[in-house]
Amino acid sequence: MDATYHKAFKARLITNNRESGLLNRCASASRYVYNWALADRIYHYKIGEKTNRFDQCKRFNAIKDELCPWIRELPYAIVNFSFLHLDSAYQNFFRRVKGGAEKAGFPKFKNRYSSKAFTINGAIKVEPTRVRLPVIGWMRLMEHDYIPVDADILYATMTERAGNWYISVTCEIPQPDQTTGVGGVIGVDVGIKTLASLSTGETFYNPRPIYQYEAKLKRLQRELARRTRGGKNYKKTLAKKQAVEEKIRNIRGYAQHTASTAIIDKNPATVVVESLNVSGMLKNHKLARSISD
Repeated sequence: MDATYHKAFKARLITNNRESGLLNRCASASRYVYNWALADRIYHYKIGEKTNRFDQCKRFNAIKDELCPWIRELPYAIVNFSFLHLDSAYQNFFRRVKGGAEKAGFPKFKNRYSSKAFTINGAIKVEPTRVRLPVIGWMRLMEHDYIPVDADILYATMTERAGNWYISVTCEIPQPDQTTGVGGVIGVDVGIKTLASLSTGETFYNPRPIYQYEAKLKRLQRELARRTRGGKNYKKTLAKKQAVEEKIRNIRGYAQHTASTAIIDKNPATVVVESLNVSGMLKNHKLARSISD
């Protein structure tokens, strides 16, 4: 049997108002089930009883017609994956408790202003320009011929960022032949002024987008603080702020992909990268912004 491995392909979706509304409904359903399962876990934990996602799923299915009859209009896989994600978060909670963490609080409830996302599986079909999801139907892809059309698809995750929807398809594909590079050893030193410096003397430019958009972000944050949470003006300002954050994220991603591609194109036998405690370095308020970039 040929060796295989899992690989994710992420692409942006082209959606109209109807499709965006349907995806939002799916994300809301995922959030609703997650929060219901979390509240149920906390309740049983406090009264000294044990439960698991299979028991929870069985009890939820027995009462969902009373709680949320509208959920039957959406893919059932959303329910299953919501319980699975909550179970993973809850296991991480117990792992922190056993590890002696001082603040090992329960997983947090999701709210409508947090990132919108849901996961489904089943009869997912991919074509060069579009993808078909169970119940939801065909969705157009911004990037053509990127997601493989002949791979075995395990599941797909839809996420929303700054008003745009993205699909991440996890596929099972054959393991490629392991060939050794001929370019020798390349060392990579991550920096602040430069994105990275190679042992060959080559450096990569760091765009540092947070400094370019810092003033705009601060202004939008002050404006958002003056708005009434949940109001129309609040949503408008939040959308503007998310758009700027998305632009910063895209600039960073482009710089990182450009550097990593240039390194791999050299076909090195080994790439050596320094190990950094990034989370610890971010606690230094004087360097936090630069480290983030």
